[in-house]
Amino acid sequence: SNIDASLLEQQAMLQIQTIGNASGSACVELGKVKVICAVRGPFTTQKSGHMGSCLLDCSISYAPFDMCSGSSSSHNRSEQHLSTLFTDAVSCTVCLDRYPKSMITIQAMVLQVNMKSWYMRAVMTTIQKL
Repeated sequence: SNIDASLLEQQAMLQIQTIGNASGSACVELGKVKVICAVRGPFTTQKSGHMGSCLLDCSISYAPFDMCSGSSSSHNRSEQHLSTLFTDAVSCTVCLDRYPKSMITIQAMVLQVNMKSWYMRAVMTTIQKL
């Protein structure tokens, strides 16, 4: 991997319960990256026919005031890719079987970013280990 070892040695700053109307929330800072995250649920899903384990809906987006350079379509693709990485990182830490017929939403917003793509993967790894 090409991850700079100094990134992994940086101290992460974590503030919890930063959003009042969420079931749980946190603001995480690692280097030049600042992400705020809100968890809502579990709540009964309105999806018809859903009888299995909990549905997990994770998304990550960039704050409109800190848009990465590039076109809107490339920005949307980046958000979709990061949402997939985010879902993969979170899904292995939540016991979805404990919440049948329910849904949990986790929304993260990147408030500050100045990085390469590998940097965000390292941040996702850090979040998963918290």
